[in-house]
Amino acid sequence: MTLMKRRGLIVFPHELGDYWIRAARRARINVLGLHPADGAEAFGAIERLLHETVVSPSFRIAAGKLQKMGVALEYELHAMSWLLPRTEFTAHPEWFRMDRSGSRTADCNFCPSNEEALAYVERRAEELARALPFTTSHRYYFWQDDNCKKCHCPVCRDLNPSDQALLIYNRILRGVCRADPEGMVSFLAYQNTLELPGTIRPEPGVFFEYAPIDRDSDEPIGSPDSAKNRWQTSTLPAFLELFGRETAQVLEYWLDSPRRTNYIPPYPKLIYKDEVVREDVAYYASLGIPSMTTFACSLGEAYELEFGTAPFEAYGRTLLEEGGGEA
Repeated sequence: MTLMKRRGLIVFPHELGDYWIRAARRARINVLGLHPADGAEAFGAIERLLHETVVSPSFRIAAGKLQKMGVALEYELHAMSWLLPRTEFTAHPEWFRMDRSGSRTADCNFCPSNEEALAYVERRAEELARALPFTTSHRYYFWQDDNCKKCHCPVCRDLNPSDQALLIYNRILRGVCRADPEGMVSFLAYQNTLELPGTIRPEPGVFFEYAPIDRDSDEPIGSPDSAKNRWQTSTLPAFLELFGRETAQVLEYWLDSPRRTNYIPPYPKLIYKDEVVREDVAYYASLGIPSMTTFACSLGEAYELEFGTAPFEAYGRTLLEEGGGEA
């Protein structure tokens, strides 16, 4: 079993402040990720992150405090609509994906066999990496759009969603590494991209991030009695062999209260199942995964006033006890 080196929480960028600094200390984590809005709001959310949030004095003070605590600040972004803005569709419809009917559409992602589109995304990835401060871990999360609809053009259609995603992440990596020669880029294994790549292989520096959003969170992820969880983990060992375990990361939903209402507010009180989390962490650790994080958005001051303090300490204790990490 690999000792867990990275223990994290993921929150909204606007939440970063003294409350989450205290929560990070209580949970004894060493990674705090920031996750802006996704879907149709992703472009605007990243624009606000870049031009309002990260340049503000309050953000820089909070980020500096985290750095002194030894907590890495990271940005986990559904970035595709920023890397290739939908407004480019009018001038370059061929850059965007083809749907099953044969029509080009700017609804999500793009055509990864189009060299001009890939070059554009590569340049924008460099720009985005340069604009994100305090990225001392050198890990970049510039994800595709949710649900990962693939391109069905004649060149792309025989590539599965994970092959298409890898074509894109390999090029994102090139841009990132011009900004940060030590940079690494996440391949998000999530929904459609839980299918193993068929022909495309990751370039060195693309690391594996596993996010089983469709799991049954009432049962341990490794439970043989859960059909959902058997499906969610069916390709996990093979992915770890392909990408390597030493940089792999789990992105879980253990502290994700909004998920219980499909992210439609108002959000309910968190249901935290300590025994399930313990078994999950032990399962992931047994596979040699050294980095585990969880969404914890909307568990700040307003949540505490309504429901009490979220179980940060229990979560952090489990990571240390079951994951074999060091405080």
